[in-house]
Amino acid sequence: MAIDKIEWIIVRNYRQKPLGAVGFIGGKFVTAAAFYDDKDLNEDGSVSIVERVQTMIASQKYRSLATVVTNAALMADEIPDLDPIIELDVTMTKRYFGAAVLDGMYAVYLSPGVGSIAKAVAGNLVAGAVKQYLVTKGMEAAVKQYFRANVI
Repeated sequence: MAIDKIEWIIVRNYRQKPLGAVGFIGGKFVTAAAFYDDKDLNEDGSVSIVERVQTMIASQKYRSLATVVTNAALMADEIPDLDPIIELDVTMTKRYFGAAVLDGMYAVYLSPGVGSIAKAVAGNLVAGAVKQYLVTKGMEAAVKQYFRANVI
């Protein structure tokens, strides 16, 4: 049985910068890949400390792949079968913005309460302002990570 090779088409943004690629086997869309990490917000090929902090504050899950698929959906003259790419574009956009909305809900509604409870618990567990701060931030991070893993 012969294995068909994937034909890759490079996806570029409006400045003609390569963002990723979409793959086809026999003219049918099968995969998409991003060249940049989700945390690489300016797409320069490296993740700076500022970008790391920004992505800790607001979820960037699926951002790079959603960007590739959205730009691929605009390449009607180069891509033979756009329908599955457009469907994936809608799905990826919903996931990306859904994660951002849930992150915002966590920050507005849950984070203040979690911070208050964590501060009270830390006050009873350890002595010293620095230790209490570290325990509080650790608890807040654990709850946020749990929320992201189970809700987003």
